[in-house]
Amino acid sequence: MIVNIIALVYLVVMFINLVIPTGLASPRGALFNLDWVTLVVMLVIAALGGIVYAIAQPGKKSS
Repeated sequence: MIVNIIALVYLVVMFINLVIPTGLASPRGALFNLDWVTLVVMLVIAALGGIVYAIAQPGKKSS
């Protein structure tokens, strides 16, 4: 259980790392500014994960 919590915290920190700009010296802004794409992809992945989780129904015993 503790490993799952640590993994979840790490996942949230990495999502924040992807979304927050890295500063004025970042070459990322000079090439293109598609920060909204990152958010959309993150939301799509989270939605798909929720759907798979709901379909799989972990913890429910199959008969």
